[in-house]
Amino acid sequence: MRVLVIGAGHGGLTAARGLAKNGHDVTVYEKNLRDESGYEWHDDANPRFLEELGLPLPPAGTYFTKREWSIIVPGSNRWLKLKQKPETLDYSFFRRPLAKVFADGAERAGAKIEFGQRVERLITDGPRVLGAAVGGKEIFCDLVIDSSGATSPFRDGLSESAGITKGKPHELFFGYRAFYEVDESAARDPEHTNRCYPKLLGKQGISWCIQDPQGTVNVLIGMTGALKKDDFDELLAALKKDNPIIGEKIALGGIFTVIPARYPATKPVADGYAAVGDAAYMTIPLIGSGIASSSKAGVMLAETVNKYGSASLEVLWRYHVRFMREIGAKHMAIDCVKRWLLSADEKLLADVFNSGMIAEEDFVTMMTGGMIKPGLKFLTGKIIPSIKNPMIAAALAPILLKSIRASVAGAKIPAEYDKKKVEAWIKKVERFFE
Repeated sequence: MRVLVIGAGHGGLTAARGLAKNGHDVTVYEKNLRDESGYEWHDDANPRFLEELGLPLPPAGTYFTKREWSIIVPGSNRWLKLKQKPETLDYSFFRRPLAKVFADGAERAGAKIEFGQRVERLITDGPRVLGAAVGGKEIFCDLVIDSSGATSPFRDGLSESAGITKGKPHELFFGYRAFYEVDESAARDPEHTNRCYPKLLGKQGISWCIQDPQGTVNVLIGMTGALKKDDFDELLAALKKDNPIIGEKIALGGIFTVIPARYPATKPVADGYAAVGDAAYMTIPLIGSGIASSSKAGVMLAETVNKYGSASLEVLWRYHVRFMREIGAKHMAIDCVKRWLLSADEKLLADVFNSGMIAEEDFVTMMTGGMIKPGLKFLTGKIIPSIKNPMIAAALAPILLKSIRASVAGAKIPAEYDKKKVEAWIKKVERFFE
């Protein structure tokens, strides 16, 4: 089979590597030059995923162990320290050295990567994708893998008859990332080095300020739906006021970007087309991290195509089924809780956190891609708080129940592609997020 991958993202490169190993003719087209592929900053992922992929760690000095998060309770001055066992902590990987590990792995497997080559459009026949135009030349292939990001013009440009999921603006996270030099005259807080601010200033979004071991201050300012200039200015001022270590000069980044902040696409595949990574909304909805889940999806996609030797809708649907059952359904549960966190009244949120109904370990679970499960340990830990705070329990219980029901519905994805059954499943799932 001939395979064309748009974008050298982690999911796309992982799929390219797996398909090339099996003898398929794979070419990746990346718009950036080799040395500029990937953001210049660092992001988090558990290092175990590289071992699972059979890939080496990047060179020493290009990653470090992430320190524990502290989350400020909205509407209060209370911090929640998210304590984790050392072996469960993420690494913070500089993106470009990590991207090189993935690209080198794909090339060793036999995939070709054309850097500095921008894909212009897809070649389609109704709902079927036949190839893509690159550099003014039409290239026909059996499968196009879309790894071009959250705002993929290729996904959004597909015919409505393909039925591909296209996210809404309020489901995207519009963020600003910058790494500031440290103001050496300011006092540092050794206890809360990684500060996360949900709903800073009451706005629907998340901001953070992290004292990096590398000697910079990692700043994120983001909102769902849009990040207007006035909101940005207010949020940055508030973050600097609470974190005087943020200096005036930017060392890295200083750009605006878009990240998916929603449950995975309910239909990321069509005949000859499969979306992966941000193009299929595969990030953890609470924090926007998608390196590990996208890479795992790339493995699933390659293994499915290798097993069945086809890129038909029916075969590619099986890749999607596997992703939803192993990862995506959990993300649906997280998205339900995240949407409630960003829309709920601040006083109610403060009461919920202060009551212990949502505790530090619950946040750790969701921020690492898991869902809050009402098992014996969970229920035992909530019984006393719920008895003491029946009104809070009454407000929170429907949200947790909804998250569980959404996850169960997501996992009940039809095992085989049947148009009517799939449409009914999508309609049922999407009701949880209306």
